[in-house]
Amino acid sequence: MTINCIGNWRDVEDYASYIFSGEGSVNCHNIQIAYKTFFEIESGVYNIETDSSIPSPAYIGISTAADTKYYQRVCIRGGEVNIKNTAPIVPEYEAEHIYVGINIWNGDIIIDNATINIDLGKNSRAYGIVAGVTWDWGFEETSCGGVSIYNSDLNISIQGENAEYALVCKEPQVAENLFCYVGNIEANKRIVADKLFETYPNTSAWKGCSYSKLDIRKLPKDGDIAFVDVRPDDWYYGAVKNVYQRRVMTGLDNNYFGPTEDLVRAQFAALLYKLEGSPSVEYDNRFSDVADGQWYTKPILWAAQNGIVNGYQDGRFGVGDSINREQIATMLYSYSKFKGYDLSQSGDLSVFPDNSKVSVYAKKSLQWAVGVGFISGTNGKLDPQGSAVRAQCAAIMMRYLNAYE
Repeated sequence: MTINCIGNWRDVEDYASYIFSGEGSVNCHNIQIAYKTFFEIESGVYNIETDSSIPSPAYIGISTAADTKYYQRVCIRGGEVNIKNTAPIVPEYEAEHIYVGINIWNGDIIIDNATINIDLGKNSRAYGIVAGVTWDWGFEETSCGGVSIYNSDLNISIQGENAEYALVCKEPQVAENLFCYVGNIEANKRIVADKLFETYPNTSAWKGCSYSKLDIRKLPKDGDIAFVDVRPDDWYYGAVKNVYQRRVMTGLDNNYFGPTEDLVRAQFAALLYKLEGSPSVEYDNRFSDVADGQWYTKPILWAAQNGIVNGYQDGRFGVGDSINREQIATMLYSYSKFKGYDLSQSGDLSVFPDNSKVSVYAKKSLQWAVGVGFISGTNGKLDPQGSAVRAQCAAIMMRYLNAYE
């Protein structure tokens, strides 16, 4: 069955609108959208599958008429769309087989709050979603050709022997808070949204995503991290992922890790406290700025009661003070001593031109930290008094845990 959205003919001034909604499901072979038509899906489940009994060199799941004069728009703002090809390659058409999931000739595709699954199987040429290109791929000048994806789950699987593109369009837009995975056998490589596309061959305006597997989702895959400010191409991505999965460091909230923000002394005490399993603590008022009942009260008091941290001479702990690199080394040295770890390794601080800036109390701790290898130079310097941002702390803790776990 083909669903035909007839729309209005060229000589009719107004555009026709087709809005599909409802809680049920629709099963069909394809959806064809004619001239001067706006097509929208609001809800429901749409299972669009090839008719394997009819040999054909071409198939498009959802398509619009090829006309550059009139704007068309496909909006999938809810519901679920499943497009699947089960038809075998017809030998006499093998060289020209072309299968497309969704194609709009002169218009835009908007996907928002929806689930879309496209599986086109094996063909000569396979394309998941295309905007601004006719099915025979004559790259005529069009006034649009955008694909915008927001708040949705999109899974594309294609196999094209001569050409395969998960997405082709003129103006791609994928929301930055979505998680994108690509690959040729499976979508297992995390990639940032603005790295999905390259210039489509033999064009200057169109962009293509040249992967056979594309998985765009609202939530990360199991084992991945969900912070919008930690991208796969950031130098600290691996470290943040490592300590987050070990439950050693968490985010500032569910969405932000804060990689460039300074780490404060209370946060590092909380990190060690969590690493130890958050043991019970009796309150005492040894620090003037550590009141009972705060999120940092138990971590700081536990660390102080076990000789892992000290406060200032004025009686404060310095709850909100930025922690520096030599303080991290000192606290980790004391924690390792508390745990009974081997502390015999010692690095040579003289190789750093700023080694004279190391405080007397921190020298032994920094020698140990450099010797073990979880603190190294920053631009060739030790920078003992420099504040440690959260990304640097993640890297230090990853190396520390790798050395002692």
